[in-house]
Amino acid sequence: LLVEPIQVPTALQQALDALPPEAKWAVDCCSTTDNGLHIATSLTQGRIGSTIPCQAVTDASLLYPIGASGFILTGPGNACKVRGVNVVPGPLLPGDSYRCELAGLIGIFTLLNCICQVHNITQGEVEIACDNQATLRVFQPWFVPEPNAKSFDLVNSLHHLIKSSPLTHQATWVKGHQ
Repeated sequence: LLVEPIQVPTALQQALDALPPEAKWAVDCCSTTDNGLHIATSLTQGRIGSTIPCQAVTDASLLYPIGASGFILTGPGNACKVRGVNVVPGPLLPGDSYRCELAGLIGIFTLLNCICQVHNITQGEVEIACDNQATLRVFQPWFVPEPNAKSFDLVNSLHHLIKSSPLTHQATWVKGHQ
């Protein structure tokens, strides 16, 4: 019996294309000029004083009944950023910015995990910034998703992505639209 060797993606787009169908929505569109190499390097660089070299920021928008989020990963010097966007899966309720922000964080972790896979990263650090404080509780070590909570599907997905990531994270709240 011959066993096919596991093909490890060598390009970021290959890794995104290899995601299971139910996860592909998280990064609907992605742009980078260096296959995520600058981000991969900044993830493993270590702190410079108290600064984490790799930052990821998301913001979302809701024009009911459609929500969208955009996210960006940057490293020192802001060279070779990785950008992504997604459309938030429903159901969306009027004013449900919480669900939209969760979708942006899921997009960030989907990109980060794919970059780690492509560049063989087994440890590193990233600072995550978002303007919705409620979404950041998922990063607390004590947090456990509650099945009857609002947007459990996305909260649980984000929780799983965080736990399966080889990276340590510092979540930061930023005042809206900064």
